[in-house]
Amino acid sequence: MKSIKFFLTVFGVFLACGTPTVVVIGLDYYADVPDQLYRFMNLITMSNSGMNFLIYAAMNKQFRQAFLRNSVLARCRYSPACCCLRGCDEAEDEKEQTIRTCA
Repeated sequence: MKSIKFFLTVFGVFLACGTPTVVVIGLDYYADVPDQLYRFMNLITMSNSGMNFLIYAAMNKQFRQAFLRNSVLARCRYSPACCCLRGCDEAEDEKEQTIRTCA
């Protein structure tokens, strides 16, 4: 049941993003459509790609966990460069506690 709900959500967002562009292309056959409208509809259509990521993140717990585990923020904990960016004086190392200062 989860798969069907997921598929219908992705397909519904695809239709909502793609249909306006198809309608504008159809209207352009009969009447002159402004270039700005074409660009706006293409922007909506292309935004579907970004929305897929948000749908996966919202509907799939494993996807969220893997993304957070592999994100830059999770790896930043052990990096001296990130420590300097956030202004901390100590960073946890895998073997021992060391004090790291920014030069």
